[in-house]
Amino acid sequence: MVDESSLSVESVLSAIDALYMNPDTSIKEQASKWLCEFQKSVYAWQISDQLLYMNRDLNSCYFGAQTIRKKIQCHFTELPAESHDGLKNSLLQHVKELREDTSLPIANQLCLAVADLFCHMVQWKDGIRDIVSRLAETNVSCSYLIDILKFIPEEVANFL
Repeated sequence: MVDESSLSVESVLSAIDALYMNPDTSIKEQASKWLCEFQKSVYAWQISDQLLYMNRDLNSCYFGAQTIRKKIQCHFTELPAESHDGLKNSLLQHVKELREDTSLPIANQLCLAVADLFCHMVQWKDGIRDIVSRLAETNVSCSYLIDILKFIPEEVANFL
């Protein structure tokens, strides 16, 4: 179980570093278990978002993107309804900030997270139009927009 008093961006980054960079297998296993428990906590929403805004390195960004997607898929109901718009805006901003050289797994997790959020967020009126208007500004974000539009029917099928 994760000690909630020890949850911070720094503790998550330390666990990510231990998982990917520590040569000791037992430390890697501990870090993996701790990170899995962290992903189940309500604090994972905010800390994962912070990891993405920090843009520290590939591992922390991938973990942040993967965690947000997993939270939307499996734990969306734990997020208060008044937080849904903030999550939507933050996710779309993360996608908008992707560059051509962004790691494909990170970009895919973020695009899938937007598609999953579209499926869960019933109050997102004109969701497709909103996504298109926010991401159709540059060639780079347009390519990620196409990915999101491609992922939405797949995620709707998984959602049903």
